[in-house]
Amino acid sequence: MIRPAILLSCLASMLIGGVPLHGQQALQPMGDEAFATLIRWFDYQATPPASRTDELRTTHNGSLYKMVFDGVRTRRVPAHLELPMRGAAPYPCVILIHGMARSKEYWWSLGTTTEGKHKDRLVAEGFAVLGLDLPLHGERAAENDFLNPGNLVLDGASSRLRDLFAESVVEHRRAIDALWTRADIDSTRIGVLGYGFGGAVAFALAAVEPRIQATIACVPPTVRDGLSVRATQNYAPRIRHPFLLLMAANSRTSSPADAEQLRDLLPASTAEMKVYSSDDRLPIWYVGEAVDWFSTHLAR
Repeated sequence: MIRPAILLSCLASMLIGGVPLHGQQALQPMGDEAFATLIRWFDYQATPPASRTDELRTTHNGSLYKMVFDGVRTRRVPAHLELPMRGAAPYPCVILIHGMARSKEYWWSLGTTTEGKHKDRLVAEGFAVLGLDLPLHGERAAENDFLNPGNLVLDGASSRLRDLFAESVVEHRRAIDALWTRADIDSTRIGVLGYGFGGAVAFALAAVEPRIQATIACVPPTVRDGLSVRATQNYAPRIRHPFLLLMAANSRTSSPADAEQLRDLLPASTAEMKVYSSDDRLPIWYVGEAVDWFSTHLAR
């Protein structure tokens, strides 16, 4: 991952019209030149991912595998890959991105969480599903001395949040590298769903990763700092594939006005938004609606 030393100062000088960041109410995306500099945070060397896959168990709807592949620097990234019983290879694949202070295990909870029900429904419908632990999370907690990574938000640790976000984007690009080496995955039908912090990661991936065909972002938090890599308003105008934004009317991290502004930045022809009358925990029926949406947009 490339980290130019003067990146932030370059971005500051290239923001549209030099509008002050603080106190600005509207979500204003940066211009193309600034964006080209911003996304250098997500550059990486596309070397072979050195992935390894071991079968763990048979599930109700498929077979679960442990996958490990090369991530940022010398790190190895742990992931789960579940292949469906329904249908025949190569399978369409949905990558699930967990939120802050969660882990991939929430998707593999034997149906005891909303995330687990979501993963189960996808596999039952014939999708392969991949989920990995973000840096500092899950099996990778030692990277943060086993502290709760959510404290980075509470403590205002902006540089570490930036690194966590950028590395999460890069490692999901590496995950796609690994998927592309597999004959049992249809590389022309890859979707992404992210929740919370993972929803913001999904926004960035949708804007910079051409190998993704469809994306759902669930309740991504609003970040008003236009220089932040986590600011979804910078990615929204650059998304060209089908995109579904699922928001909550009573979200603690994004207001209804923020949601409308973000929707207006997305291309009208390929993007949709739905707002649920809930808090950041979307109602259980969002699962079926999201799976049906993927079935439509990742169809052969």
